[in-house]
Order: sequence, then C-alpha cells, then structure tokens
Amino acid sequence: MARAENPLEVAVEKFADKLVSTVEGMPEEDKPFGSVELTAEEQIDQYLAMREDPQAFVEIIEEQGMRAAVDYVVAMEAKITKLTREA
Repeated sequence: MARAENPLEVAVEKFADKLVSTVEGMPEEDKPFGSVELTAEEQIDQYLAMREDPQAFVEIIEEQGMRAAVDYVVAMEAKITKLTREA
C-alpha cells in the first residue's frame, strides 16, 4: 500500500525549492557583505596596528591561512615603502 503524502511536507519541500532557486539566482558581490573600502592610509594604519600585536597577526593567519597572511604582509610593506619614498 502506498503511503499518502503529507500536505505539510509537500508545501515545505516546494517552499525550500523556491528559496534555493531564489538564492542561487541572486547576483554575487565582488566584496564581502558589510565590508568598507579603506583608503591606502587607513589600510596602512590598520596594518601597523596589527604588525605591533602578535596576537592580531596570529588571528589573521588563523582566519585567512598562512599564504594569504604572507601575501598581505608583502603587499602592505610594499605600500609603506612606496608612501615613504613619495614623502
């Protein structure tokens, strides 16, 4: 004997399918939600504060991974060098 479908389960499954298709159809942003664009000076200030705080640097490694942390340090040191030469 075939089991009768529960109308609530059918409705929930249709809603879930519609929700998934809606989310998949949304455009993706280039930057994370809620992120704020910083000026070069603000980026350097933020980096210098992190550079003086070993725990903050460890957090960057844990959040982003070693490779991304190293890339960040190299990029920021290059910005500092460039600004120093321009001054």
